[in-house]
Amino acid sequence: MGTENPGRPALSKQLDELRLSLSFDLPHELRAPLHVILGCSHSLISHDPEQWPESSSILSIQTAIYESALRLQHLIENYLLYAHLRLMEVEPERGQQEVVWQHGDWLMTEAVVAPVALSKAEKVQRQADLRLELAEAVVQISERSLQKIVDELVDNALKFSESGSLIHVVTLVSKHHWMIKVTDRGRGMTTGQIASIGAFRQFEREHYEQQGSGLGLIIVRLLTQLNGGKLTIESVPKQGTTVTVAFKRSV
Repeated sequence: MGTENPGRPALSKQLDELRLSLSFDLPHELRAPLHVILGCSHSLISHDPEQWPESSSILSIQTAIYESALRLQHLIENYLLYAHLRLMEVEPERGQQEVVWQHGDWLMTEAVVAPVALSKAEKVQRQADLRLELAEAVVQISERSLQKIVDELVDNALKFSESGSLIHVVTLVSKHHWMIKVTDRGRGMTTGQIASIGAFRQFEREHYEQQGSGLGLIIVRLLTQLNGGKLTIESVPKQGTTVTVAFKRSV
């Protein structure tokens, strides 16, 4: 008689939860940007061009379509990445060949962090809010993983803080570790909210205009773990949040 793997029931439950999360939450999250795209597109094709009051009106509609399409693209990419990383987490053998997301070469960090952070701030016209204090180090991580980690951390800080408030991106080097800290002066989180962070969770969403699936920090956590790092979150409600990711460095 064969023996059953005691870990299979737990694995099956995790995969079922992943499927349910995707099937219930994905359509809801995609609906908002899609609604903007459809509404604006309908306005463009249903009105007589001669009746448009000014070209700026057309430009604003075109901009709304483009920005919503970018948001839709980001949502889809994050959902697909989340599902992929979760499968790698619950079935490690799947990740043995995934060199794109883990087991990278030794990487110079500053060449990755600065361009990604600056690009993210420029997209929402908040370059003046960004403060970079970078210490160079060599870390073993895939370049794509580090790019995604920085992108999501800065995106989160920008999304949940007001324009005009500072976003600090600081990297520190200790004897054995390289750390990146991203600090905002936004709404912050309670201890309970930090402990409850999970996929598809966005706290007090009904009180804020910012939209998002809440996947950013979960993706950062999964990528950090896959590359042997550690993530910590410090936050004070109505004062701000600092997310720190640490990796071992070359000495």
